Amino acid sequence: MFDSTYGVIIHRNFKALYVDLAFANIYGFSTVDEIYKLSSLLDLIAPSDHEEAIDTYRKVLTDQQRPRMHSSINIDRNGREFSVLAIDHVIEWEGKPALQVTVIDMSAQEEALVQLRENERRYRELVEGSLQGILVHRDFDPLLVNQTYVKMLGYSDVKSFMQTASVLDHIPTNYQEVALARYQMLLDGEKTSQNVTVRNKRLDGSTAYFKLCERLIDWDGQPAVQVSVLDVTEQLFLEEKLTYQANHDSLTGLHNRRFMTTTLENRHSLD
Repeated sequence: MFDSTYGVIIHRNFKALYVDLAFANIYGFSTVDEIYKLSSLLDLIAPSDHEEAIDTYRKVLTDQQRPRMHSSINIDRNGREFSVLAIDHVIEWEGKPALQVTVIDMSAQEEALVQLRENERRYRELVEGSLQGILVHRDFDPLLVNQTYVKMLGYSDVKSFMQTASVLDHIPTNYQEVALARYQMLLDGEKTSQNVTVRNKRLDGSTAYFKLCERLIDWDGQPAVQVSVLDVTEQLFLEEKLTYQANHDSLTGLHNRRFMTTTLENRHSLD
């Protein structure tokens, strides 16, 4: 259940009756004798938890409270505070009731959780600060977006975009089938990533062209697609304008000599 170190101690009134070496090691001791020499096991519990520990011990041994699993802050021999998960059992020891406690060191889990939260914080800072649009979706339902992406689509903030029913709402109907096919290819492992330029609809209905880099990722244990987005609308419109100007007379709007020559050359090469 836990990938952690655990040890066992049996005590009466917080005086050790039995200790295994794993328990001693958790608290920084090299031998169990050092635990037996403690005047009270309360020395291994943070002062803020003393009252609760004493009250729990009294109630459990007098059947006022059932033994339970609980967490507390403990202290090792070097004064380091750490979190443990304790499981209590009332047993008989030399004819009298005593409390057997299995202690699980949760330090590794807490450190991993802290690291995970730090990684999430850094990731979110990276996403929010990116000049590229960032989108993570599953079946085109948005899981995460950054401000850059929602602005590309004409939204004022992330919250208003996340209320969108589907990312497909911003893909023209005649392109949705292609988008679904690309998504399925990633899920099926036919491609690990892909770069495409697609047509999208902004919130006001205007057309936008986005260059996408899509890849399959794991999100909360399930597959999802992460998309990096560049808005290339102005670039494409400029290319179209330059192409038009290169092939049409500026006064009449008719095809110019360059266009006619290129067309004839292309036809000749086909013949």
